[in-house]
Amino acid sequence: MNRKEFVATSKELWESKAFKDYAKAYPEAYAQAVAATQRRTNAEPGTLGFLDLFWHLMWVTLPDNPKIRRDPFFTICDLAEFICFGAE
Repeated sequence: MNRKEFVATSKELWESKAFKDYAKAYPEAYAQAVAATQRRTNAEPGTLGFLDLFWHLMWVTLPDNPKIRRDPFFTICDLAEFICFGAE
C-alpha cells in the first residue's frame, strides 16, 4: 500500500456501511479510538488528519476475540500497518 491507496481506502472505509456496522458491534473500541485520536490530533472524525492515526488506534482497542475477524477487520489491519510501518 502506498500513501495514495491509504488515503483512498481510509475514506472509502470510513464512509462504508460495513465499517458503520462494525463500529456499532464494537462501540467501546470505536469510542476509545475516536476519543484518543481527537486528543492527539484535534482533527474532526473522518478527515485525513484524523484517519492518519485512527485506524491504528481502532485496531489496538478491539477486543482480543476471534469474532472480530470479519469484514472490515483485515482492511483495518492493513491501514493500521501502513500507519505504523509506512509504504511497502
